[in-house]
Amino acid sequence: MGSGTTRSFKIVRTKVMQELQPRQKSLDNFLPQKSYETELKTLFQKHLAQLNNRDTEQIRKHLDTIKTSLEKDLDRPLELNYGGSLAKNTYANGISDIDMLVILNATELAGKSPKYVMKYFKKRLINRLPESEITIGKLAVTVKFKSTGNEIQLLPALKTKDGYQISTENGKHWSNVIKPYKFAKKLIAVNKAQGSTVLPIIKMFKEFNSALSPNSRLKGYHIESLAIEAFKNYEGTKNTKDMLKHFVKFASNALKHQIDDVSGQSDYVDGYLGNLHSFKRRKVGLALKNLSDKIQRADDEGSIEKWKDIIGD
Repeated sequence: MGSGTTRSFKIVRTKVMQELQPRQKSLDNFLPQKSYETELKTLFQKHLAQLNNRDTEQIRKHLDTIKTSLEKDLDRPLELNYGGSLAKNTYANGISDIDMLVILNATELAGKSPKYVMKYFKKRLINRLPESEITIGKLAVTVKFKSTGNEIQLLPALKTKDGYQISTENGKHWSNVIKPYKFAKKLIAVNKAQGSTVLPIIKMFKEFNSALSPNSRLKGYHIESLAIEAFKNYEGTKNTKDMLKHFVKFASNALKHQIDDVSGQSDYVDGYLGNLHSFKRRKVGLALKNLSDKIQRADDEGSIEKWKDIIGD
């Protein structure tokens, strides 16, 4: 082979290698990214399985015990309906409370004040569960079972043709009619429109929220309301990572505005945070902003370990 031919071959080989280098670099970058996305998807699936793991049989036994105890001296049976996160399928194991509406209609308790009813509940439950922790709050009686650690909140309620009446905050009167089903319908509609991806995101967000300091946490109903706002017009990719990033970032900014309470229980679902310029609202917004930044760094670096730290795995 002559020197001219050798030189030409070298030139061609150099050009080919120069063309292949960007492709090889792109492939090298793609493989770790693909591995990261696959591993992260598996991590989320396992974690969601834990959040969905609810001991339904044990809870059923607890509810049977409660119902029997409360009805002992009544002339008619009570009706227990799931409320809160269980009714909306946003319950997260180890994070959410178990809320039960205790319907009083057709019993002698229906003519009593909410405060009287809650004291009645506590007295009957202490007799049956002397070693469990039983406390009266503004709206409900909470039973923390010593045997399992499960917490069940019992909200006395009157059923009407349009909804329910529960206690006012002072416990002296029954509230205006609230319509929790109106809110549930909105949440179900948004979840369905997004291919049933929103409810799992709410559960994971609730876990993030539970890891914040007590003064920086959102209430569960508020989180669900934010999810409706965040995803009603969402057009991004429907994977857990991107939807979590979107929701946390959205929530950190959304606290600058108030959300109407469609259920009628209050004027605004975020009224507990105070006015739009309150210290508590700013504090919660900053906590969510820091969480959003932390999630963004984990994704930018493709770090599974950082994601594990965020979700507490």
